[in-house]
Amino acid sequence: MSFDVPPVIEKDRTLVPLRAIFEAMGSAVGWDGANQTVYAHRAGTTIVLTIGSASPTVNGEVKKLDVPAKIIKDRTMVPLRFIAEAFGGKVDWEASSRTISITSPPANNLKAASVTTTAAANMRTQPSAAADKVDQAGAGEKLPVLQEKDGWYQVSRGAATGWIAGWLVKVAWQENQSGLNDANPGDSATSIGPAPIAKDVIHLSRVKDESGIRVCIESGAPLRGDLDEDDDKVTYEFSGRKVEGLNYFEEELGGSLLKVRGRDKDDKAVVEIEFPSGTVYKTSSEEGGNREVLTIPNFILDIQRTSFSGNGERLLINTAYPVKYTHQQDGNAIIIKLNHVLAGKADRKYEYNSSLIKSVEVADTATGDLSTTIIINTVDMGKYATGASGTGSTLNVMMINSSAVRKRNDNLVVLDPGHGGNEVGALKFELKEKELNLPIALKVGEILKERGVEVAYTHSDDSTVSLDERCQIANRLNPALFVSIHNNSSTKSDTQGTETYYYAPADNPDLFMMLDERKALATCIQESMTRIVGRPDKGVKTANFAVLRGTIMPSVLVECMFISNQDENQLIRQTYYQNLCAQAIAEGILKYMKK
Repeated sequence: MSFDVPPVIEKDRTLVPLRAIFEAMGSAVGWDGANQTVYAHRAGTTIVLTIGSASPTVNGEVKKLDVPAKIIKDRTMVPLRFIAEAFGGKVDWEASSRTISITSPPANNLKAASVTTTAAANMRTQPSAAADKVDQAGAGEKLPVLQEKDGWYQVSRGAATGWIAGWLVKVAWQENQSGLNDANPGDSATSIGPAPIAKDVIHLSRVKDESGIRVCIESGAPLRGDLDEDDDKVTYEFSGRKVEGLNYFEEELGGSLLKVRGRDKDDKAVVEIEFPSGTVYKTSSEEGGNREVLTIPNFILDIQRTSFSGNGERLLINTAYPVKYTHQQDGNAIIIKLNHVLAGKADRKYEYNSSLIKSVEVADTATGDLSTTIIINTVDMGKYATGASGTGSTLNVMMINSSAVRKRNDNLVVLDPGHGGNEVGALKFELKEKELNLPIALKVGEILKERGVEVAYTHSDDSTVSLDERCQIANRLNPALFVSIHNNSSTKSDTQGTETYYYAPADNPDLFMMLDERKALATCIQESMTRIVGRPDKGVKTANFAVLRGTIMPSVLVECMFISNQDENQLIRQTYYQNLCAQAIAEGILKYMKK
């Protein structure tokens, strides 16, 4: 192995970069920066280690270190023997050559059957802490495992499927048959799937999404129970069953609480679901009667109106849960359809003494699909933008009048070569980022000019221009759009690909009004880069970069390649690939301008 920070000996203990060794042994590693804590997971073993502490834990058992973990040059350094042996490795020391050898154990012959959460745990769309949240499992929930990857477990929870970090759960294992002996490939012993629920037990779970909340009661056999309904409570009783695993949880519901409680009473399993009086709900059976479901649809909590910038107004539509919606303009009216959302606590009509908004009408959709239509009747509206904020349960609708709509030079593009002069940018393998950004930007400009587009640069030579100056140059010129061109770097040498950023937060109305334009520009460039240059698609993202925050026109920042990756470093050095990047950025710009 090779390290960017070399091993050191301290108090007769060899300290090595923790992540490098853990990952070489097949472990997944996580970092909690707020608490200065490292988590590592491999085949049922979880290690938790805090910087400065000499007392890490292995599967909850406290261990002792002679030398505590410390950070050296941004790397967590830990006694090697501890981290190797914690995962069952064998460590040998040869004093004459000062060499350490680690023999890592093979992966065991087990597969995860189920996990039980040790604390509230987020379920995510991918096995990564950066992935979007799907749901949250409460402490003590037992969930069947669908598959394992990089120390994460994909689990099933009611109708939801998501990934949970290995360090947040206890794992129940079963032997993983190879299928090469007497088992057939199709046998259940050879496939990973949900662990079956016993016929005499019930499991409780819940799923939250834009349609509302579903409380699920599941068993291994049809549930033929008694149902008692009151104005603020529903009670299920199932004879011959008992509650297993999670037996109580709460969820916020319109400023109050939804409470679900399971208990055993005599020979029955009793499930009580309490909610605010008057709550709309429905009950249903699924999976041939093996699952009983109580669904509370999403609903509007309130609608609020505020003003901004002297000539703009914001409508806040607050819902119980995150919402999905569509919107369109019909003359002076903005029509918004909230999918799977009831009118709830909203008034049927709001009237305002405003120079921009006359009234807001709220109506249930007649199709019976539990959707609500909101009609915003405006006066002299010049432009509007929509977008969710916070947890996704607040829909922002912002409007400005026609006199506030900024007139831009629709045929002018400002290009910003990232860094320059004494600001070299990233530096990897003796390649300076600024040496790439400038020629790519100049080539983009040449292509655009050939297509009849006017072009200006924040700088066209290797000079130092501050971030604030770049924004001022663009704002003075008032172009149709602004594109900042960069190349990327990462502490992980295997990271590669293209990504494009925009920024239009709801707490900055002037930028939010350009949300659709900024996102569309970023999407056009990202799609063009992925298609023409052919590097991995790392997606369209948002980030509070100074040049995106300080410009008052649609603006994006594109990262062409990762010069910290050896392969992409070699590619982007070539004029051919620089020209490909330029061609892709130019075509993305032209596609956006055509739209």
